[in-house]
Amino acid sequence: MRGPVAVFGRRRATAGFRVVALFGVVVLLGGCGCTTVGCGNDLRIDAATLAAWVGSDSFAVEVCVDGTCDVPLEVSDASASEGFGFPLPEGASGTVVVDVTVQSATAVRHASGSVMLREYRPNGRFCAPTCSGADVAIDDDVVRNR
Repeated sequence: MRGPVAVFGRRRATAGFRVVALFGVVVLLGGCGCTTVGCGNDLRIDAATLAAWVGSDSFAVEVCVDGTCDVPLEVSDASASEGFGFPLPEGASGTVVVDVTVQSATAVRHASGSVMLREYRPNGRFCAPTCSGADVAIDDDVVRNR
């Protein structure tokens, strides 16, 4: 029988399917909205790694990415910090060449290497901004992704 009861039941099932489908789209697109967390494009180096590498808690570090160097950072007590961030040049993406020079009272160390930058979106998968960066380590005078 295809009377009013059968049609009403089909409409209810179709409406229920639409609600479930809409909920699925909302979840797929990142929930109920974007957050407003900002981010920066930077290269991060662990403080303990630098201190161990140069053999001192007090040093100056200069980081160059693809030939663009940042102002040297003077560190008086590396043990008081977890790490240091160095800004990436405008447009840096993919794989970049990183040169690190650290100078203490007793030593100068230099390391170089290619590092793969990672893109991330702190506000959600489909939300702005998109930033890039890398956490790096220094082993045997080679800069590498950590």
